[in-house]
Amino acid sequence: MQTATSQHRNFGQPVVSGHERPLHEGGHDELLTPAQAAARLHVPEYLLRKACSEGRLEHLRVVNALWLAPAAVDDLVKVAGTGASNDEGPTS
Repeated sequence: MQTATSQHRNFGQPVVSGHERPLHEGGHDELLTPAQAAARLHVPEYLLRKACSEGRLEHLRVVNALWLAPAAVDDLVKVAGTGASNDEGPTS
C-alpha cells in the first residue's frame, strides 16, 4: 500500500504557460472572445482568428479558447487602417 506524503508533485502539463504575461498588465476580467471582438468591430470572426494564427494579434490561448485584450484588438485596427490599402478610389 502506498503511504500518503505531504509533498505535492505536479506531474501534469501546465494549461497556461507562466513564463510571461502575454497580454497587458491589467486584470483579465475584460478579455474578449473572438466572437465578442468581431461583433464590436463589425468584422467576421475568422479574420481575428487568422490574425492570431499569423501572429498579428496578441492573444491568450487557454486549452482551445482564444482570449483577446481590447487594447490588442484596437492596436490591430489602427495598424490595419494606417496603410493596409493605398487605393485612392476610382480614377477617371
